[in-house]
Amino acid sequence: MARTPTIHYHVKSLEYNKEVRLLKDFVLQQPQWYPLFKEWVDGKFIPRIESEEYVPLLLFDKKSLAGNLTYRQLDKGIIEIKNLRIDEQYHNHYWGKILLQQLKILTKGNEIITDVTEHNRPALDFFLRNGFSITGKEALYLPNQYEYILSLSNK
Repeated sequence: MARTPTIHYHVKSLEYNKEVRLLKDFVLQQPQWYPLFKEWVDGKFIPRIESEEYVPLLLFDKKSLAGNLTYRQLDKGIIEIKNLRIDEQYHNHYWGKILLQQLKILTKGNEIITDVTEHNRPALDFFLRNGFSITGKEALYLPNQYEYILSLSNK
């Protein structure tokens, strides 16, 4: 009988300035689906993490950053996922689900929303498999590129 290998991981909040740079480098190395992504990372994502408007959760495999989920509180009762990325070598290891479960625990009682570009079918399928529903479709970033708006009740 084959043994399943033990996977060592841990999820943590951002604690140190060096981790901000690690997170930025990680996010920029992953496949991009949105226009002007680098400009968004430099101009909004990192400054909003540093100001604590965005809350990142980091997933490490031993000591390597393997994934992140970054979210923010919009209004009372609404959490928005701003970024969810798993390094390609860890796809299909349930690590995105682990980060999503951690977010659900931290934000219990809140609705969770996000958007996914219509061209990113793997991400759309991931969110749908994990209980999200499509609530709309809009051109949020470019006039001819549509994003699915997704929602999950976390009561």
